Amino acid sequence: MTMRTTRAAALLLQAAAAITTTTTTTLRPLPASVVDANGLVRYFAFGSNLAKSKMGSRGKNSSALAYERRWPAVAHDQRLAFNMRGFPPLEPAMAGIEPSPGQECPGCVYEMSRDAYEALWRSEGGAMKKTPYQEVVVSVRDASGRDVDAITCQVSAWAALRRDGVPSARYLGIIEEGARELGLVDYADALSKRPRANP
Repeated sequence: MTMRTTRAAALLLQAAAAITTTTTTTLRPLPASVVDANGLVRYFAFGSNLAKSKMGSRGKNSSALAYERRWPAVAHDQRLAFNMRGFPPLEPAMAGIEPSPGQECPGCVYEMSRDAYEALWRSEGGAMKKTPYQEVVVSVRDASGRDVDAITCQVSAWAALRRDGVPSARYLGIIEEGARELGLVDYADALSKRPRANP
C-alpha cells in the first residue's frame, strides 16, 4: 500500500468517525436553564416516576434508566393533576402537572445525562408524531431552599381530560411508594387518602 493510499484510507476513516460522532451526539435542543455545568439534565418527576421501581424499567427494552442523583423537591405554582386520558377501566386517568398559582407540587428531581433523558422522553411518548405530553420548564426548590429550573411533562391538550379523573389504586400506590422512598411522609399520607378506582 502506497503512502498516498494509506493517507486516503486514514482520511476516509476520520470522515466516517466524524459522521458517526455527529449522528450519535446530535440531540434535541433543551432550555439551557435545565442543564447544569456538567451537562446533566434536571428532570422533575411528580407521578409514577417518583418510584425507583418505575425508573428501573423506563429504559430501552424495559431496562433501568441511569441517573446521577435523585432528590426531593417541590414545584412552585403547580399542582398534581390526574388529567391524562388513561385506559379505562383498568387505568382511568394518569398523572399530569398543571399551573396553579400559590400551590406546590411535591416530587423529585433526577439529574441525568442527555442520553438518559432522551430515553425517558421517548418512554413517555416523545417519539410519537403526536406526543401525549409536552415538555415545560418549572421552578423547583430543594430541601436546602435553593430554587432551580427543571424540565417536566405536562399533558398535551389533545390527551387531556376535561376534568381530573380518579386514578387506579395500583397507579396511585406507585406514586405513594415513591413519595415514601423520598421521605415525603406527609405527602404520601395525603395520597393514601385520595379516592382511587378499583376495577
